[in-house]
Amino acid sequence: MLIHQNMHTHTRLSYCGGRDSTVANTVAEAESVGLSLVGISDHIDVVESGREVLMAQNREELALIDTDIDVLIGSEISLVDPDTLAIAPECVDDLDYMLVSANHFHVPGVMNPDDRSEASYADWFLTMAEGAINLGASIIPHPFSYIGGLATRNHGAPLDILAVLAAYNRGRVRKLFRRAAEVGTAFEMNPGHVRGHQEFFGEILLI
Repeated sequence: MLIHQNMHTHTRLSYCGGRDSTVANTVAEAESVGLSLVGISDHIDVVESGREVLMAQNREELALIDTDIDVLIGSEISLVDPDTLAIAPECVDDLDYMLVSANHFHVPGVMNPDDRSEASYADWFLTMAEGAINLGASIIPHPFSYIGGLATRNHGAPLDILAVLAAYNRGRVRKLFRRAAEVGTAFEMNPGHVRGHQEFFGEILLI
């Protein structure tokens, strides 16, 4: 079944958004490719960053647009540790949904494992993802393989992503998916991160 929606979209208010990526242009692009639902999820990565006001700005811009598709205003929020979101707690209810990144290990203030080995990162991501679910994540973006591009071993060498993937405890992954299904948390399978690791993702999708 094809699902004509995109819930992981950034505007120019995020460092990874293009200069022309306004709410209006994002909605127009979504309409042009036949989406029925689009979610705008600019970043809140650091505690007390003050970026919560930008999500309100997105909502104000959306109010000026006439469109037939459904548009939700959310945020991609870094998980600082298993119990802490980067967003101010009182602002959570202002969002339509939350993408909670459980592997933003490159972001200042986000907790990394003490032992920066492949096995430790695999174990720590699962712990962080469990925390994201408990904190009400709607979606956990770029899970599992994204770690390899963001983290390094203790001595500064890049992590071996294949070793990270091999280290995941499949029993814990199964338990994680079961818990996510119970509360309605989804996992984003980003094609850019699945590419090259199809065997791993094919396996866990069957768990």
